[in-house]
Amino acid sequence: MFGLKKDIGLLRDTLKKETGLLRDSIQKLMDGNEQRETKEREALSDGLQEIREKMGHMEETIGKHDMTIEDMLDEWEELHETQHREMESVQRQLMLKQEKELKDYAGRESALLDMTILAWDQIYTLRNAAEQAKDASWVQQLKMAENLLREKAIHLGVERTGTPGEPFSYDIHEPMMRVDTDDPGKDMTVAAVYTPGYWYRGNVYRKAQVEVYRMKNVEVEA
Repeated sequence: MFGLKKDIGLLRDTLKKETGLLRDSIQKLMDGNEQRETKEREALSDGLQEIREKMGHMEETIGKHDMTIEDMLDEWEELHETQHREMESVQRQLMLKQEKELKDYAGRESALLDMTILAWDQIYTLRNAAEQAKDASWVQQLKMAENLLREKAIHLGVERTGTPGEPFSYDIHEPMMRVDTDDPGKDMTVAAVYTPGYWYRGNVYRKAQVEVYRMKNVEVEA
């Protein structure tokens, strides 16, 4: 009996000891799991924090790049506008320069044309005077000068009109006097020239002042 109680006591002690050991193991396991979970949570938290920091850095970097791109676009647009204004300014200056050059050219052209016509008129007047004076030497010299001037004038686009015997035309002649004639072949032709007329590049620059032959029986004056 006594031996049975002893065995039961030993069994109880053993069970208590084993139960304590099991409890300790369970507690340690639980503590280990908790520590491991804590470490995992901490690691996850650290990872998340690192991700947040990296995201923040990326956002900051992207923001800087965006600002840089915007600055570059603004600078490019400003440069484009500046170049556009400069081009417009250069074009205006070129246009003004061309207009001035054209005006200067037109002025020089007109002056040269007037000078050519004046010289031709003077030679024409002197030649007529020399012919009336029957000064053959002067007539010859003046004809040579007139021919030389005619060559230069034609090269410039100037041609003279108004020659006795040519058909009369209101487009190029200005009738100053009527001359009666019995010859039908002379009707409406130039009888005499007071002042020659001139063409310039295909256009009438000045009409010739002339006398016009008309048949005696024609009542309408030229």
